[in-house]
Amino acid sequence: MVFMSNTPITFVLVGAGSRGAHAYAPYAQQFPHDARIVAVAEPDLQRRNAIAELNDIGAAQCFTSYDALFAQGKSLMLLSSPLKTPCMSSPR
Repeated sequence: MVFMSNTPITFVLVGAGSRGAHAYAPYAQQFPHDARIVAVAEPDLQRRNAIAELNDIGAAQCFTSYDALFAQGKSLMLLSSPLKTPCMSSPR
């Protein structure tokens, strides 16, 4: 998937496990002119830090849960947590 734009789509990666770290994050690395991860929400410190380091994401944009992301105003949130994880709810 290649986008026809001069500006990459910026997105938040929610979940840095298998799907997030091995499917979506590599796409952003391979096509930096198309997509850029600007924040990460992941409860596991090692996974969160790995994505942050790989994508030059500062500590202020690293979260242990998705709750704080609803107020961030990102252009796209890419949910990559396991399908059976009850992780989504309505913004409060």
